[in-house]
Amino acid sequence: MIGFGAEGYSSHTNELYLVNNTLFDELPSGGEFVRARPDESLRLLALNNVLIGAGRFVADIGGRSGNVRLRASDVVDALAYDMQLRADPSASSRAVDAGQANGISLRQPCEYRHPRKSVALAGGPLHPGACQIQAR
Repeated sequence: MIGFGAEGYSSHTNELYLVNNTLFDELPSGGEFVRARPDESLRLLALNNVLIGAGRFVADIGGRSGNVRLRASDVVDALAYDMQLRADPSASSRAVDAGQANGISLRQPCEYRHPRKSVALAGGPLHPGACQIQAR
């Protein structure tokens, strides 16, 4: 789904911060959530992500906190891309503080609302993934 550095790196600093995303792999045998070309300059962090399906990371990830692997049945309607968490899944209230990188906050400022909207969050994220409101 996400490729980084496939053509090589041209900078001495190469960083990818994957924070509060919902990644849905529909391949029965599993695909790749993230593939990053190895390099000494690479810094890759994956924090507070919801991973649905059999996908995997093909990368050396420096930090992996708050990520959860869920089933498609743990969200409202994965096939219609409504990734709102059902009430009380295993991901509930498990987000970690994403901190900062190079003086920029990695805190999720808004959330995805199905279909095709984003809404500002009053506080920090409570749950891993792009959607913060739970279905009732």
